[in-house]
Amino acid sequence: MNDISLFNQSALLLTITLLFVFSSTSAQGYYPQSQLDLKSAEEAILREDYKTAHKLLLPLGEIGIASAQNYLGLMYANGKGVIQDDQEAIKWYRLAVEQGFADAQY
Repeated sequence: MNDISLFNQSALLLTITLLFVFSSTSAQGYYPQSQLDLKSAEEAILREDYKTAHKLLLPLGEIGIASAQNYLGLMYANGKGVIQDDQEAIKWYRLAVEQGFADAQY
């Protein structure tokens, strides 16, 4: 009985370890690219290349990156790189706020 119990504990530990390793690996593969795209978008904004910034930010906003959603709200509110659209701006601001991005509330 002890051998079975020890086997079950080992199997559980191995399963948890594998889940952790695979979930961490996929998150690491995704996160750095998003950060690079966000940084590139911020650089485009500084160059006033709003069309490029929008192209980079839109996919990030759609997958739920709050800072990208806030930038999109600003762009739509001010007509930077997009046609000015208050409703679209509000949509992006709300998405950012729902994730706790406090700056989007102002």
